[in-house]
Amino acid sequence: MFDKYDLHDVYNMADNRALLEWRAATAAESEGLLDEGVAELLFTDAGVDTDELENRITRYKMDKLRIDKAELFTPLAGEGTYIRCMVDGKEQAGRKLSEEDVAGKNPFVDMKGQAVKYFQDVLDEKRMRNRRTDMSGGNKKLISVLMDIKENLKRGYIDEELYRKVCVHENDLRKAGITPNDVRELMELKAKLAFCPDPHSYSIQEPEKVDYIYENADNPHVILYNEEDKCFLNAVRDYYSMNAEYKQRVKEMLGQVDALRGQLKYNSEAMYEEEEIKVLTDMFFRKKRTPELANSYGADTCMLHKNGLEDAYYVNDNGVSLQWKAGIALEAKGLLSRGTTENLLKGIGVSADMINENIRRIRVDKLRVNDVKVFYSEAVGEDYIRCKVDGIEHEERKLTPEDVKCHYGTTEFALLAVKYYRDVLDNNREKGMMTADEQMVERMDMPDVERLIDIYQNGVNEPEMKLAKAMEKSEVDNFWWGYFDSGLDSPRIEEQKCAAFYILGDYLDELRPGMLTNGEIIELCKANMVHPDNTINTREEEGKLMKLPEDFFPMIEQSGEFDENMIAYVKVLRDMGRITPKSALQSMEYYLSARAQWVWDPDGRENDFGELEPACYYPNMEMENPAGKFTPNLINEREWHRLSMLHPKEVGNEVMPFVPPGAFKTDRISDVQVYTMRDGRTAIRCTVDNEQQGSRFLSETDAKDFSERVNRKELAARYFMDTFIMKPERNVALGR
Repeated sequence: MFDKYDLHDVYNMADNRALLEWRAATAAESEGLLDEGVAELLFTDAGVDTDELENRITRYKMDKLRIDKAELFTPLAGEGTYIRCMVDGKEQAGRKLSEEDVAGKNPFVDMKGQAVKYFQDVLDEKRMRNRRTDMSGGNKKLISVLMDIKENLKRGYIDEELYRKVCVHENDLRKAGITPNDVRELMELKAKLAFCPDPHSYSIQEPEKVDYIYENADNPHVILYNEEDKCFLNAVRDYYSMNAEYKQRVKEMLGQVDALRGQLKYNSEAMYEEEEIKVLTDMFFRKKRTPELANSYGADTCMLHKNGLEDAYYVNDNGVSLQWKAGIALEAKGLLSRGTTENLLKGIGVSADMINENIRRIRVDKLRVNDVKVFYSEAVGEDYIRCKVDGIEHEERKLTPEDVKCHYGTTEFALLAVKYYRDVLDNNREKGMMTADEQMVERMDMPDVERLIDIYQNGVNEPEMKLAKAMEKSEVDNFWWGYFDSGLDSPRIEEQKCAAFYILGDYLDELRPGMLTNGEIIELCKANMVHPDNTINTREEEGKLMKLPEDFFPMIEQSGEFDENMIAYVKVLRDMGRITPKSALQSMEYYLSARAQWVWDPDGRENDFGELEPACYYPNMEMENPAGKFTPNLINEREWHRLSMLHPKEVGNEVMPFVPPGAFKTDRISDVQVYTMRDGRTAIRCTVDNEQQGSRFLSETDAKDFSERVNRKELAARYFMDTFIMKPERNVALGR
C-alpha cells in the first residue's frame, strides 16, 4: 500500500498528520471510494491549503536528493547513537538520535529521511539563502526570453517567430543594440542563402568540375577555361561572401544577447556581490572571518574555495595569509589598487614567497590527516574533533567557540584537523614520519589530462601512488576519487599505462598538439569494440571525433584509418571548413547507413497480444540529419533521387523522410498556370521561391503536346531555369 500510493516519504515527515490525511483522501479518490474533487473540497472547507501540502512533500523529496553519505555511528565514549551526512556536498557534524528513532519504532524510515529530519535547519538555511539571491520576476522572464533568442540564433531559426519575439521585447533588447530591423535584415540575408548557385543553370554537368570549383573558390589561381565555369565560380564566391557576412552578424547578435543576459544576471546578484565584498573586506582589515557570513554556504563556496581562502584561513600566522589572499581578491575586483596588498605586507616584513610557502605546507598537511570526525558530546556539552595523523589515530580535542560557529559552513574538515593537530604534524615532520610531501600537491594541481598522459608514458610514480593510497581513507584528490579501482592503481606498470590510455579517450577535447603522437591520437579515436558484430558501438568513432579538437583533423583525414563518410558527417555537423557537394553527399551516405542500423534484443518486446517475443530496435533514430546544415541544392537532384531510392524512409515503425524541402526544383515551384493568349499562343507562369514570375510562351511542340497528364511543375522548371540562378549572375546568364 505504501509503495502504491507513495506514502513512505509522507509517513517519515515531521508534523505529517494533515499530509497523511490528504494523501489518503486522494488515494481513495483514485480507487473510486470518493468522488473526484471531494478531497480538495473537504480540505479547502477546513482552511487547509492543499497546494502548500503538495509543496511540502516536494520540498521533502528534493531535500532527500541533497543528502549524501548518511550513516549512523557511535562515538568511542559510547554516548548514544549519532547520525551524520553530507548536505549539498558539505560534510556535517554528527547529531544525536532521539530514543524513539534509536529504538526503530518507525519501520518505514530510511537513512536519508532521518538525515532530513535531523539536519532540517541546515537544509532550510541553504534554501533561504537561495531565495535571498533569487532574481526578480521581470529579470527572470527576460533572461528566459534571451535564452530562447540565443537558442534560435544558434540553431539558425531566424524566422517570423523570432522577429515577433524581438518586437514584443523591443524596449529591453534595444539596451543590447538589438532591434526588430536587425532581425529582419538577418531574415532577408538568410533567404538569399537558402540555395547555393545551381551548376545546371550554368550548363555545368560534371560533378567533378563542380567539386573542383567549390574546393578552389578561394584560390586566386584556379584554372578555368570557358565562360560558364568562370561565371559559376563568381557566383560561388558571392555566395560564400554573403554566407560569411551572415555568420558574422549572427555571431555579433549572439554576443549582444550574452552581454545583456550577463548584465541582468549581475544586477540580480547585486546582494550577493555586496555580501562577498563585505566578507573579503572583513578578512583584509580584521584578518578573520565573520562567523555569521562565513556560515553562509553561498559565500563559503564562492569566496573561500574560489580564491583559495580556506587554506589561508588555517595558516597559523595570525591571519597574515588570510589578509594576503583577501587583498589579492579585492584587487582583482578593482576595489584596491594593484600592489596595495604587497606593499602593506612588506611594511610588516612579510613576503609573498613566505605566505605561499606556508599555504603549500598547509596543503601538504591536509593530505596527512584522514578519518576526521567532528562531533558534539552530550556528556560535556562541547564540540570535539578527532582524526588520524600520518596514519596514527589521536585523541579528540575540543573546538573553540569561534570554530564551532564557522566549521558548519565549510567542507574542509581536514583543515580543522590541521589546525588542532599542528603540534603532531610538526613533530612527525621533524622525525621524518610524514605520509605526504609537496610532490603530491604538485600532482594534485596538474590537469587530469596531463596526469593521465604522464601515467600512460611512465606509469604511476611514487607521489601518485601515495595519493591513491590516501584515497582509501580520505577524499583528498578528485582525480583518484574518480578513477579509484579503474586499473590505474594496479601493481603492474603495463596495466597502469593501458588503463591511463583507455581513460584518455574521455579527454579528447582537452588534447593539444604535442601531448601525444599522431599514431596515439589515431588509436585513441578508434572504436574499442568488445564484439566485432556489436552494432551498438559502430558510432563510437564518430562520437570521439565529435570531441577531438579541429587541429587534429588534417592528420585524421590523411591517416586513412577512418571512414571518409563518417569524417564528412562530423565536419558538417561541427561546421568545420566549407561544405562542398562531395562532403555533403558523403555526410548523407553515412547518416542514412547508420540511422537504420538495428540491434537484436533477445529479451523481446510485447506484441499485439501482450506476449513477449524477440525483437529489434534502432538505437540511432535520434541521429541528427546533416541536411539541415547545408543548402538542399548543394547535392544535385540526381543524387537526391538515388538516395531516396536506395535508403528507406521508414526506421523501425517510424516514417522519417530525410530529403529536405527544396532539394528538387519542382519543390520550389508553385501556382503553375498554363493559358491561351488572345493571339492564340500558349503561355505559362508560376511562382518560384514564393516570387511571382512573369509569363513565358511555350514552344509550338510543348503547346501542341500539353494536356492534363503533363507534369506542370516539370514543364515550368524547364522554362524558368534561369530563375534558379543567383540574382547577381542572372543578367549575365540571360545575356548568354
